[in-house]
Amino acid sequence: MAGTTPNMGGAMSFSPALLGQSPSHLLNFKHRSSAFNSPDMAALGGVPQISMPGDESKKKELGDILKLLAMRPGRISEEGVERLVKRMGLESYKDYANGVVTMSLAAKIFLLDIDFKDNKILRVALSFSNTPGPSEELAPLAASILHANLSPPGVRAPLINPSLADFADNLERLTKADRLSYPPNLNCFTAITGLYQSLEKIYNHEKESLEGGSVGAMCKGNGRPRMHIRKKVGLSIDYWREKRIPRGNEDEEDDNEEIWRVLVEVEEIPTDFTNMNPITPVRTSDHWVSDEVKKPIEDNLFGESEDMVTDWLEPPLEGILDMNDTNPRPPPARFIARLDPPVVVPFQDEIQLFAGLMLSPPPALSLGTLSLGTLQAKLFLDAPSASGVQRKLYVPNNDLEEEEGIHHEYKLHSLKPIFARQILEVPFSHPKELVGVFSILRQFAHVSALLKSCFSPVAGIIPKTEDPAAAPSEDKEMDLDAFLADGNDMTDGTAQPVPVDINVTEGQNGAFALGVIFPQKTGRGVVGCNFEVGRNADIRATELSADDGKLGLDANGLEWALAIGSDLGIVVEWLRRKS
Repeated sequence: MAGTTPNMGGAMSFSPALLGQSPSHLLNFKHRSSAFNSPDMAALGGVPQISMPGDESKKKELGDILKLLAMRPGRISEEGVERLVKRMGLESYKDYANGVVTMSLAAKIFLLDIDFKDNKILRVALSFSNTPGPSEELAPLAASILHANLSPPGVRAPLINPSLADFADNLERLTKADRLSYPPNLNCFTAITGLYQSLEKIYNHEKESLEGGSVGAMCKGNGRPRMHIRKKVGLSIDYWREKRIPRGNEDEEDDNEEIWRVLVEVEEIPTDFTNMNPITPVRTSDHWVSDEVKKPIEDNLFGESEDMVTDWLEPPLEGILDMNDTNPRPPPARFIARLDPPVVVPFQDEIQLFAGLMLSPPPALSLGTLSLGTLQAKLFLDAPSASGVQRKLYVPNNDLEEEEGIHHEYKLHSLKPIFARQILEVPFSHPKELVGVFSILRQFAHVSALLKSCFSPVAGIIPKTEDPAAAPSEDKEMDLDAFLADGNDMTDGTAQPVPVDINVTEGQNGAFALGVIFPQKTGRGVVGCNFEVGRNADIRATELSADDGKLGLDANGLEWALAIGSDLGIVVEWLRRKS
């Protein structure tokens, strides 16, 4: 019959609805026939039931697969959202009007309404009850992110509905904050927006007082707080940026640059059998800092210093205790900063990071992201080796429409292994603790970006410069884009790759040292430069020399070039042109 697929030899006919859903790829193929003949298969919604007497290992394997499937968020549809909500323990009810189904998800504090019509999302609305502060005012921003999660841009009539993963992640964040709230004593949404208000006050002050304005406040100060941005619901703090040249409007988002941030959430305090947990539970306040924001450093010997520090306040804990209880205890919730993206940090520096919080680092695991490994292995997971990696840089000449490439070949050396691991999250009691955390995260975010620019599998082609004359720096000597467009001899584009040797060592006082050696452009000798990346990503050049003594750049110029960008290859080529 036309339009039907014959079932040959008992084979299963293909259904597009099964694509991406079947767990059969996780099973041993030799058990497929017996599994699909099981009478219990239908009860599992198409998941095969292995029933083999005495084969406990296969039963355990199937159980693991079922647990894995249960954790999957499912796909975007009315039924998919309903299953997800049920799994998260939220109450839901539906209202029908004019062909539109309104699904309402109710928690203790928040209410989320989703309008469906033919499995399309027409509207998403979020509201909070009895929640002081700007939570309700900012709710439309959160709702727009949730709407975008359920209506991914560019997806039109797909064969299979997109995943609910992003929506599930944000809904889980809301649900966790709701579950850990104990009205009227603790509202976690109010606690988070209270942090946001205080941090925003600091950011507005620092972008006027610190060198570099908004960039300085974000990358050297207490960070830039944002609510409901970049596909994530909740509070985030931007603390590092890929390129730090000031531009027109710093509050505008640029999708082409990488931002390092932490997502501030609440989580349940882990059980502490010693009763000596140094992390203070969540406090609700919008006064974590004084109205003056900054104060002079007090010096007992010479009076007050001209240097200013943040004037932090200590909100009381009593406000969240139930004083009617005969034995009042604070709620079992704490703040936690989840890193987005995670940062690879040498283990010795990780110990210092957590020591500043009076915590021990998470125990090293034999598997997974918490396991220890060499710095190279943690940074370049997809690369078998960080030696002999070639990369092509596109450098514009006088005619911007004609470009030739220059090849570099990088080799990475280390006198001894540097053990490191990814940091995923950091608990904290007070936002003032994040300043020390950020100083280490900035340091190794910058180190990682510099090394990945040479050795990462995705590093390879530098985007073409559209208009070198429009570079923002006023100092022509320090203008990287203008320098790259200076029309120097381009014969290296067809020559052998330029060899660049990079050596990494753990320096003194927490600094991380890098040494770079490469031939001069004239071929008369080599250029050598050593520099350290310290806390807060402060750069200090310790050596800069050329064999013939001719180098049109001093240590300050090298420090500037390394500080404003995250591309070591560009700096190497710049130094070659200066030699």
